[in-house]
Amino acid sequence: MLSPKSLALALVVFASVPVVAGWTAFRPEKPQSSAPAAGADGAALYAQNCSSCHGEKKKGSSAAATKKAIDDNVGKMGSPKLKALTPAQLAAIAAAP
Repeated sequence: MLSPKSLALALVVFASVPVVAGWTAFRPEKPQSSAPAAGADGAALYAQNCSSCHGEKKKGSSAAATKKAIDDNVGKMGSPKLKALTPAQLAAIAAAP
């Protein structure tokens, strides 16, 4: 059994862990914006990441539909290159003419 002094010390040490760790374990992640980033060139992103398989003419999918296709590896779209696209980049691609 722990003495009251040992128990108090253990509580102080345990309670200080989040402070020392900077509370990172207790902070929720900031959601990434799905709005196109200022200066993001959706047409250029499409040309770099999509046109080799989908052709030069974009078909008009939404950012959410494109993300789902990447996440579900539809038509082998689950490549690391495509999974690295941010929500803002996907929104820019979806908004491109």
